[in-house]
Parts: sequence; structure tokens; C-alpha cells
Amino acid sequence: MKILIFLFILSFSNSSFSKSWHKLESSIDSIEINEEQLESKLWEKIKTMSVGYIPKQADFIYQYKIANSDLVVISGFCKTNSFFEKADLTKQEISVMDGGTCYFTAWYSIATDSFRVDFNGEA
Repeated sequence: MKILIFLFILSFSNSSFSKSWHKLESSIDSIEINEEQLESKLWEKIKTMSVGYIPKQADFIYQYKIANSDLVVISGFCKTNSFFEKADLTKQEISVMDGGTCYFTAWYSIATDSFRVDFNGEA
């Protein structure tokens, strides 16, 4: 019984952070990003949006690029597509044009600590 309770607690203790963040090599190296905090802030923003069904936070893989001293560009992809599990997301920038709410692009301003998030549409 104790093992079962421990596993239950363990499975929910880190459920909010996906640990699936991939920084593109072409990013500016002098700026460090706390991926866990960034994901938390991103999902605070997403939860305020009304875009219909959105997959669970843990279902996403993230690729990001620090574009300049103020801008982080984030792409979110559902883990259900095995391509993203196999691709080297640190070297190849991925852009998805459709696919619904399984795919999004977000722009994070470091200076204003704010997001713009655009979910993809469906063809």
C-alpha cells in the first residue's frame, strides 16, 4: 500500500512541467532561460484563451529560440506525432502550418514578461 501511495504522489508531483524543451542551437547563448518558469507562465496565458479543445500540458514538446535580447520564440507540438520524438529539435527549426490546437507558436517578451500565443487552424 505504501508503494502505491508513493507512486501516486510521484506521478503528480512534477506533472505540470513537461521536461520536453529543446533550445535551438541558433539561439543567442548569452541569455539563459528557466524552461520550467517559462512553461508555467506560458500555460497561465494559454488557460485564459478560448480556442476550443487544447491537449493537456504534459502532451506537448517545445522547441524554442532566443531570437534577440528581448524575444523568445516557442513552438509547441503534440507528442502524439512520432516525428517530433525522432527529430533533433536542437538543430532543425520546425514550423507547422495546420494541425489544430496540437500545434502553436508563442512569442515571449523578456522585457514585458508577456506572451502572444497563436494556435494553428485546421485545413
